[in-house]
Amino acid sequence: MHAGEIKVEELFKSDNQLLVPLWQRRYAWQRPQWAALWNDLLRVERSVANGQSVSHFIGSVVLHAQEGTGLPTDAHRFLVVDGQQRITTLTILICAIRDHIARSEDDAEARDRVTDLYTTRYLRNSNLAPDHRERLVLQQPDRTALALVVEGEELSGSGTVEQAFKYFSDELARMPRDRVEALVTHIAKRFTAVWVVLEPGDNAHRVFQTLNSGGKQLDQSDLVRNYFFLLLGEEGDAFYKSHWKHLESDVPASKLQSYLAAWSISQGHFGSKGQLFDYFQKDLKSSESDEAKVFAYGLQFVEASKLYRYILFPDEIPGVSAGTVATLKALSRWGTDPAEGLLLYLFREYKSERLEEADLGEAGELILSYMVRRFLAGFAPNRHRSIFVRLALRLREREELKSAETVQFLRALLSELEGDNAWPTDALLRDRALATPIYTEPRRKWVFLVLERVNRTYFQYAANAPGDLDDSKYTVEHVLPQRPSKGWESDLNLWGVGSVPGFLETHLHVIGNLTLSATNSQLSNKRLADKQHIYKDDTLKLNQEIVALDRWDPAVINSRGLDLIARVSKAFTGPLSRGAIEGLGFFDVARDSLPDDVIDDSDGDIEVEEG
Repeated sequence: MHAGEIKVEELFKSDNQLLVPLWQRRYAWQRPQWAALWNDLLRVERSVANGQSVSHFIGSVVLHAQEGTGLPTDAHRFLVVDGQQRITTLTILICAIRDHIARSEDDAEARDRVTDLYTTRYLRNSNLAPDHRERLVLQQPDRTALALVVEGEELSGSGTVEQAFKYFSDELARMPRDRVEALVTHIAKRFTAVWVVLEPGDNAHRVFQTLNSGGKQLDQSDLVRNYFFLLLGEEGDAFYKSHWKHLESDVPASKLQSYLAAWSISQGHFGSKGQLFDYFQKDLKSSESDEAKVFAYGLQFVEASKLYRYILFPDEIPGVSAGTVATLKALSRWGTDPAEGLLLYLFREYKSERLEEADLGEAGELILSYMVRRFLAGFAPNRHRSIFVRLALRLREREELKSAETVQFLRALLSELEGDNAWPTDALLRDRALATPIYTEPRRKWVFLVLERVNRTYFQYAANAPGDLDDSKYTVEHVLPQRPSKGWESDLNLWGVGSVPGFLETHLHVIGNLTLSATNSQLSNKRLADKQHIYKDDTLKLNQEIVALDRWDPAVINSRGLDLIARVSKAFTGPLSRGAIEGLGFFDVARDSLPDDVIDDSDGDIEVEEG
């Protein structure tokens, strides 16, 4: 290894090719970083204009020299171990400068001449073999975007490379040509870096880990990806093209870290998002020197990403019954985040044919019902993730159970929970849900889903019941409005309500005062009689019982609430009794039940020690 300070123009040296390996993260700089670099450049420009001899240090660039062929058609190749964000941004900036200067020429021939001069000087090795011509080669799909920028082609994408090019182009558009030309000199001659070159025999992986120790510079998903491709070595390119790219299309970028957490839970870890890299190292520790085993692990990981996508988008699941899809869609609408690790474990069991399709749907229904009943009973949802993580661990310990037994075991484990972790029985639901305010704006979708399913219970024949309601058309409606009119206040006084503000405080957001309607804007804060006229025309059976009422006082709201809660009890599965649990007889409850120390999970992540 050797190091020294260089001028940035050395990074764009002819016949060199810098390759960003697959174990590096993709180009990730955003507007704050672009702006910082741009402002540094303008500061250098101002200092030079004031007669000062200045330079700007951009940091270290660590490259790993590759064994070359020595052929005159081949570039001197280097892997970028550290510094790719800065190198990429400077490359994009030079492209934007080149195009700005070229546009100022009067004719096409002059524009092409300027473009060729800058491209040959800083961007391409035009005299080398085709796959050695780019001076900077990024990962896919950034590679394609940067190639278009270097070629001066029109950009149609909206990725980070394209956004960076647009940012610098917009900044340069306000400058005259002579000033823009001077910027190139400042970048080439006055920007400096420490150039560290590792020789072919040096351990680039060890240097990379040192530079990114503790994951402070890269997030957990970056570290996992980098570690995996480092272990694959020369097999990395083939694996990416054949497999990994499908993961990137299956899992939305915003959900990648959630997928990694779900995968780690399905592997038997706790899934803390701050320890994902550690989990992967534990899984692969014994296989680090065996590329075949790493490859096989990667295949499982990529295959599971498709299953994770099914959790997010159940309509895409092939060959599954309508009932199972309906349950998984309801879970997706409710929000799968707390249970994604458990769900992925169940999906992997289904994929491995250890869990029947109907049992997958039944397990999903248990998870949904547990969350719904707790919501209606006023329990906080911040404990759900830690509970579901522990359930996944318990199921993994009992993989000898057959399909239906696995679902029974899951229901028994949930039924055993007590106190703040309890799965509300019908009796507890009646006691707690009647007076619990359940409507808030963030939880509106939960109320919607509950009332939507309750509406189906009014139909004697399930085939006649409506499917999922269009939530762009239907909304949650307060029968007693949130801002009662004078007419409402008069009616309430007539019905014996002494304190309207007190009535609102205790009864406004409870289940008995809530319904669904496609005419919320027309209903507004109209009086009960006027609303009943609109409800009478409604196709939702949920609203028909309201039409016959002659008042809307505490007793009526409570009575309706009790009826809706009874329907909830039928629509969402409840826990097993102690006798039913013991009657199953195929496991030891004392040994297999969840511990009492399930912890608060209010920050959306689990914080427990493994072991």
